[in-house]
Amino acid sequence: MENQETIVTTNNANPGIRSVDVNRGVEWLVGGFKMVFKTPGVWLLVGLAFLIGSWILGKFWLGSALSTAFGIVFTGVMMRACQSLESGQDFATGLKETFSSAPLWILGLIGAALSFAIVLVVGLLGVGSVTVGAVSPGAFGSMLGLSFLLLFALGFVLYSALWLAPALVVLQRVNPVDAIRLSLMASLRNILAYIVFGLLAMIACILGALPLGLGLLVVFPALMCASYLAYKDMFGA
Repeated sequence: MENQETIVTTNNANPGIRSVDVNRGVEWLVGGFKMVFKTPGVWLLVGLAFLIGSWILGKFWLGSALSTAFGIVFTGVMMRACQSLESGQDFATGLKETFSSAPLWILGLIGAALSFAIVLVVGLLGVGSVTVGAVSPGAFGSMLGLSFLLLFALGFVLYSALWLAPALVVLQRVNPVDAIRLSLMASLRNILAYIVFGLLAMIACILGALPLGLGLLVVFPALMCASYLAYKDMFGA
């Protein structure tokens, strides 16, 4: 029996958050790969474009923040592509309009700012641990461990908040702030399925990176498609 919680957003969008079984975490990933293998040529180009874009932006100052913004916008565009393919339309249907969507870019900028803030906070804590270590060497390990723990916790919350936000902004026209809130709530409400999916996604990325990273050309698009399926499951789209 699925539970549904109605959330009212400020732009009249009214998506509900559904509770799903833990095994859906596996099914999202499997379904994502199935979507990719239906039109592999197109998705390989998508994976290549994503890898190249992320690599180029990573070379710049604030590369982490820029890559986050790029990933959000890119994912939002791919959410539209997934919807088009599923409805029998051409892959490119609506992509230009989606790419030029102001709310999607605002979401990307918010994500970039949050990513930068996390790096800044953890970096300052790291500097503090070095300073403390100079005075009390025994405390250095504890401070460093705290830095890594904080980085993991903040990173988990950030990814949870941004995971489904692009789909909500693009496909349901939810405003960026509400989309972030809804994504976080959906992730936490379905935490077991989310963790299963996250662990499997990590394994897929590790395996995809082994053959000179070529497997990531398939893995990254599959994860985007899987996120689309997760969005549909949790928001009843």
